[in-house]
Amino acid sequence: MTFRSSEDVEIFKAAFAPIAAIVKENEAGTLSYGLAVSDKDPRMVLIFERYTDKVDAYLRVHRSSESFQVFRPQLASLKANIAGESYIESDLGFV
Repeated sequence: MTFRSSEDVEIFKAAFAPIAAIVKENEAGTLSYGLAVSDKDPRMVLIFERYTDKVDAYLRVHRSSESFQVFRPQLASLKANIAGESYIESDLGFV
């Protein structure tokens, strides 16, 4: 995601922290859910998410959770440019 300003990134980080804690405590099918800020552009943020499966852990549990439903409008209000991809793991290397 690319935000309009580094101030917006700070607002985003404050909104992300509570959902990250909730996900860690309550979503057993979520393997990773972390935030990284670019070392080249402080307005760029990466959310790295890993799930045991797309249908149950991601779509049924994560995307429909109350915490996600609260978080999503907060993200939308910041009007970030969001470019996301999803992948199937290859079991090459480690995370």
